[in-house]
Amino acid sequence: MYYELHLTSTPQPYSALHRFQTTCADLGGKAVLIELPEGEHPQQPMFSAVIQSDDYHAVRQHIQMLANRFAAQGFTIVREKIEIPADCAVCFQTSYPNEKPCYFEWHGKVRHKAEELPTLRAPTALAAMPICRATLYAIRLTNGLLPCAIRVITLSLLSVYKSC
Repeated sequence: MYYELHLTSTPQPYSALHRFQTTCADLGGKAVLIELPEGEHPQQPMFSAVIQSDDYHAVRQHIQMLANRFAAQGFTIVREKIEIPADCAVCFQTSYPNEKPCYFEWHGKVRHKAEELPTLRAPTALAAMPICRATLYAIRLTNGLLPCAIRVITLSLLSVYKSC
């Protein structure tokens, strides 16, 4: 089964982002910088990687090893997240019945103009999905931080798989 791993670090000064990117690459993943317009942690440096394993417990050990390696480089991990493909949910719950219930997120992106945001935030718009307005930056070695060319909103649909 494929597992998508996300480890989120505490906010970092700009001067540390190159080192964060290097650490991510050294650990087999990529660096993503999420910047939110508001909230307690508007800057969220994140490690992202996809691995394949037949043993979820080994994946959990792997993510703990990654968190320890980040800590050794001076980066405090404040969130660890493991995702599986939705079509693997039944297999996962059958194999690991004592784990948390299946949880899914669906993310869609909608291009919009700045003046359209209030309409998109209306409760009846876009099937009443919560909207997270974030700007994603790719951390690139040669160019520093490159903002995405198109402003998007992210729609998140969260649910629990009922057959688990």
